[in-house]
Amino acid sequence: MSGDGNSSRAGDRPAVEWIVGGVSAVLVACIAAFLAYQAAFGDSVPPRLSVSVDRFEQVSNGTLVEVVVRNDGDRTAAGVVAQVAMADGQGQTIRKTIRFDYVPGHATRRGAFLLDDPQLSRAEVRPSIDGFTEP
Repeated sequence: MSGDGNSSRAGDRPAVEWIVGGVSAVLVACIAAFLAYQAAFGDSVPPRLSVSVDRFEQVSNGTLVEVVVRNDGDRTAAGVVAQVAMADGQGQTIRKTIRFDYVPGHATRRGAFLLDDPQLSRAEVRPSIDGFTEP
């Protein structure tokens, strides 16, 4: 029963099948070469972190300060610690911190501080980045 039509030989394949297979093989090879080049020679900028106050609002039990942490670098930063510092009524500096698990390259993350003093002004709150680790 060799004439049942289920067997095929390489010479019986249509030309379009060979063309699609060849184009696919070239595409896969190009992607692999690009990834290898990026891994070996690609320049990546380390994390460049900044923090800014996005929203400042007096609420019933204090002051809500929403911040945005921005990473303008290519690499991800992990364990990012953002803080705000402000002076209390006696001239002492009060600091509060937030830890972000990670901030990817060219991305932003948002967080908020709830401060006890309802009389704070935006100018009194100084945000900063304390540190980060590389994942």
